[in-house]
Parts: sequence; structure tokens; C-alpha cells
Amino acid sequence: MIAQHITHIFDPASYSPSIYSLPTAVVSIGIFIIGLVALIRERANLLSVSFFLMTLAFAEWFFAFTFLYSCTDETVALFWAKAGYIGVPCIPASIFLFVVLGLGIYQNWKALAWFNWLLSALFSIAIITTDTLIATLYHYWWGYYPKYGWLSIPFLAYFFVIVLFCVFLAWREYIKAVPGTIFQKRIKLVGVALGIASIGVIDFVAKYGFPVYPFAYIPFTVFLILAIYILRRYRIVEITPALAADVIIDTLSDALFAVDHEGYIRMVNHAALDLFGRSQRDMIGRAAAEIVGGDLFTGDFSAVLGKGVIRNHEMEYTTLKSEIRTLSLSASPMHEIEKDPVGMLFVARDISELKQKEAELEKANRELNERQRLSELEMGLAINIQTQFLPDRPPVNNDWDITFLFKPMLGVSGDFFDFYMEDGVLKGTVVCDVSGHGVSSGLITLLAKSTMARHFTAGVHERLAPIVDDINAELIREFHSIDNYLTGILLRFTGSQIEYVNACHPDLLVKRKKTGNVFVVKPRDREIKGKLLGKDIFADPFEILNFSVEKGDSLLLLTDGLVDCYNSKKERYDFERLSDTFRRAPGKTAEEIKDYIMNDVENFIGGTPLPDDITFIVMKRLT
Repeated sequence: MIAQHITHIFDPASYSPSIYSLPTAVVSIGIFIIGLVALIRERANLLSVSFFLMTLAFAEWFFAFTFLYSCTDETVALFWAKAGYIGVPCIPASIFLFVVLGLGIYQNWKALAWFNWLLSALFSIAIITTDTLIATLYHYWWGYYPKYGWLSIPFLAYFFVIVLFCVFLAWREYIKAVPGTIFQKRIKLVGVALGIASIGVIDFVAKYGFPVYPFAYIPFTVFLILAIYILRRYRIVEITPALAADVIIDTLSDALFAVDHEGYIRMVNHAALDLFGRSQRDMIGRAAAEIVGGDLFTGDFSAVLGKGVIRNHEMEYTTLKSEIRTLSLSASPMHEIEKDPVGMLFVARDISELKQKEAELEKANRELNERQRLSELEMGLAINIQTQFLPDRPPVNNDWDITFLFKPMLGVSGDFFDFYMEDGVLKGTVVCDVSGHGVSSGLITLLAKSTMARHFTAGVHERLAPIVDDINAELIREFHSIDNYLTGILLRFTGSQIEYVNACHPDLLVKRKKTGNVFVVKPRDREIKGKLLGKDIFADPFEILNFSVEKGDSLLLLTDGLVDCYNSKKERYDFERLSDTFRRAPGKTAEEIKDYIMNDVENFIGGTPLPDDITFIVMKRLT
């Protein structure tokens, strides 16, 4: 039975996404992070610990209720309702502890503070192990919610008495404080915070059958924000000798020792004693060559004095445990007035770990370079695979003169294109653009191209509309766990007749031989660009447009990279300019048209890098 219950708790089928779970989820994570940051930044003093316990109680409550609001199974919902009450009984105890610490009266109420924690623990145990507080649930419009039993009477009495007592203590200390002092301002903020937190009692109303939405996470979040402001703004830390000693140790973290002109140690600090693992008696009056060793202290020490200032001299030092450490020494001579140096003051730092890190960094750099080399090889392999997967030359046929340009921005492209042939006759072509760039988009092109080719080939004698719908349905299934999508143009050829569908893609351009005019293929009264491929967020069907071409007419299919190029003046090579270039292009062959367009693009952008992949196909009707 227990195993089955646990299975239901972890079964995704027991939950359904709910917008009402979102606020509590965000708040639970946010306040936990706030509490943890405060605990770390305040070095875990007693006030920051009390604040962290308070945020932990709130976070656990809201975290459990996040799952409660998403439950579809009442048994699982009851589990989360009780789980949330591990933290709820601790809220008054944590608030009381924070308040008496913030008011500086902890010693007066220390016993009551810890008694509150004991009482909170007893309530938590009773709530979890019995049905005295929560036995059943209400099912409101925002989800399941606890229904209180008889234990709610003593529990709420305890809850409100403690909170009201905190308000009373804050008011009493405010009256006693000297007006205008920082202490009085701090107390005032504590009172304001408690007043805002008291709005959270609204959550208890729904537990007695009144369908009032529980929005306590709002006032409690404001309360915690004010609490952390009090914690940071007024620095409520007791100044003790231990704290002062820590500051001194932190300030003098490097070892300091003085050596006289004969090479004997005359003064050391505590950091030096720690570094060399000796007592002050063991070091004072001993030769530096004996204690420290190294080339600086062997031989005549007067030669070292003659060097003057020494900076970052590295040497190896053998500890009393026979460990080899690396020290960095810096020194300055000590002079009597207008006399020769009487000694040198040394600052020593153990840089063994630093040297080790440097060696590790050098190793990491070598490994990084190797990974980069392998990554470049993998990129080259990906480029090669995609290049082989896409057509390397236009299909040979009697009806169309075809050429194309394929120019990826990053080696691997999110653009792809294909031609569909049957018995030497061109039946269709496609140009698509996958969202994003790089290898991930390139991999998706392989999947999408294969899907389109399979459906088009299987339905080569069918109308274009059901083929596009089948392609989109399969892409939606394949893309369910990724954010990418496709735009594209798909053409079906039947002699001089063309079926055309546009999936949110740049328009298809047609150039008439008789008139030399270039126009966008679309009705006069509406836009025909359909929905994205691979996304089910749009319900509108794809619209199929039919048009005809004559001998000598030309088609231009493209991706948006061609009309998203910019020059050094931030001017865009837009669709209007492309249309004009297509109109002016000489029309003997598709290759000439392609070259004319690309030359115009390159002259326009100059040396400006391409912002996107460029792909376009030029098709000229031969019959």
C-alpha cells in the first residue's frame, strides 16, 4: 500500500499544469535563495540563521502547495497538503526568534523562543502523523486545499498569539527607543513588516470552506524583503573580541618576520608561526637559514641586504613534516637614520596551491586546445555530412533550367532545399529555413529534409494540401521537445501549372519574360503566408495557391538571409531591392540570373560579415 502511494506521488499522471502553481513555485525558490544568500553574506550569525529558518519555513510551505495546486489525484493532494505543514507550524517560532533578535531582546526571551520551537515541532508531528488538523480536502477553482479539523483551534490560537505578541514587543520597544535614532527606525520597520505579514491570515479562510483565493505568498514575500533589508541596512551584529580577532587575522593573513643583519630572526607574527609550524620561542633568535632555508639565507646575509628591495622571490621550503612547499618572499631593508641596513622585513606567502593551480590551468589549456581541435574536426564532419545530404547540382530535366546558391554562415546551415523528380520530370521543389544557427539547426535540417522527401514522394500524384498537412503533423511530433521550427516554400509542378504553399516564409518571386515584370505570387486581397512548420500553436490551415508559367518565365525561391544583409552604413538589402535586382538581371540562363543577384549583394554589403545563411534557387521555364 505504501509503495503504491509513493508510486502515485511520483507519477506524472497525478498532476496537471496549473497557472495557480506558478506564483507559489516562484516565491518558494526566490525566498529560499534570499535566505541562503543572507546566511552566507552575514557569515551565519544568529540573526541571519533565524532569518534563514524563517525563509526555509515559508519556502517549504509554498513548495509543497505548488504540487498541491497541480494535483489531479485527491490522495496525492492530501500528501502534499500535509507535507506543506511541516513548515507552517515553524513560521510563528521563526518570526518570534527573528523579532527578538532584531529588537535586541533575545536574552530576555530566550526560553520562550526555544519553547516556541518545541511547540512548533509538536504541532508538525501531530499534523503529519494524524488527521486532527487535516483529514480531508476542499476542491476549489484553483485546486485542492486543506480542510481544517479540531486541532486548528489550538494551532491558530498559538499562531496568532505569537504573531500578535511580536507586534506588541515591537510596539513596546518603539515607545522606549530614543526618537529619531537608528534603533527606533529599525523597530518601526520590524512593526511594519509584521503588519504586512499579518495580511497572510487570508489563507486560513479557505480552510473553513470559504472559496477565497490564498494569496499569502504576496504579503509574506514583502515581509521577507523588509526583513532582509533590516538585516543588511542596520547590520545587527554583536561586536565581540572574537569578531575583532577574526578581522585582525584576515588583515594580516601573510606571514611576517624580521631578520637582522647577521641572518637571525628577531620578530614574527602569528601567520608566520602557522606557516612554519613553530612556536614563537622556536623561531625568535634562530638563524633564518635553519628555519626557512633557501638560497637567500645561506652564506653571507650581508649580500642579501645589499640587494635592497626583493619582490616575489620564489623558493622551496621543507616543512617539519618533510613536505615540499613553494614560498614567495618579498622583503625591504630596515634602516636606522642615515646608516647601513640593520636587517630586512620579510613577507612570506605559501604559493604551493597557486603553483599547482597554474600547472592545472596549463594542463586545462592543453586539454581545451585539444577539445577545440576535435570540435573543429567534428564541425568539419558535420559540414561534410550536410553537404552530402543536400543536392550538389541541379536536377537535369527538359522543362526547367535550374541553379542554386547555398552559403552557410557558420559552416553548418539551418537552410535546406531539395528537388523531387519522377522519371526525369521535375515534380516539386522545397526551400526551408530552420530557426537558429549552427550544428543544432543543421541536424534538424537532416530530419526535416528526409520527412519532406518521404511524404512528397509518397504523395507525388496527390494534391499538395494533404501532403503539407502530413509533413507538418510529423514535424510537430518530432519537434515536441525542442524549440526549433521551420519556415518554407513548397512547389508542385504539373506541366506549366504550379501548386504553391508558403509556410511563414519570404515570398516567391516570378519574372515574366513577355513583360519583364517581377511580382510576388499572392492574391490581391489577402496574405497567403501560412503557419510555421513543426509548431502546433496555430490552427489555421495552409492555403494552396495555383498559378501558371510560360516559356522563359523565371522563379526565385530564397531564405531570409538574402534580404537580411547589411552594409557598413547599416542599410539593409531588403526585399524591394532584391525584386529590382531580379527584374534587371539578364535572362538568358538561370546561372546568369543567380550570378547577377549575388554580385549585386556582395557589392552592396562590401566586407560586412553575413548575419545569416544565404540560400536561393533560380528556375527558368524551358518549355
